[in-house]
Amino acid sequence: MFRHYDREHPIWVTCVVESASPATGGSTSGRGIGATYDQVEIATDGCGPLVLRRGVDEANKERLAASFKRGTGHRFAVGAASYRWRSVLHFFRAPVIVTDSAPLPEEGRG
Repeated sequence: MFRHYDREHPIWVTCVVESASPATGGSTSGRGIGATYDQVEIATDGCGPLVLRRGVDEANKERLAASFKRGTGHRFAVGAASYRWRSVLHFFRAPVIVTDSAPLPEEGRG
């Protein structure tokens, strides 16, 4: 929904991971043409649900999902507009897409 704005306005948010699971997402146009994506769905405390697609494929999505440990802090790069309007996006079942992530250093974990 905010794809073009988000691409030019990334922000970093800090969240605590509740769970992460490998998944397959998809989209469909008004003409019924669609695409599927391998992805990792990440539930967080403080940021809501996030979706990682960049660099995710069938061969690595299980491993990537397992790398997000419950209770650990992570920084996630997301689009500013999608993050600001995340509750509206979630209502319409549109994901907030993560473009990059990094675990917090040990001293930043709570």
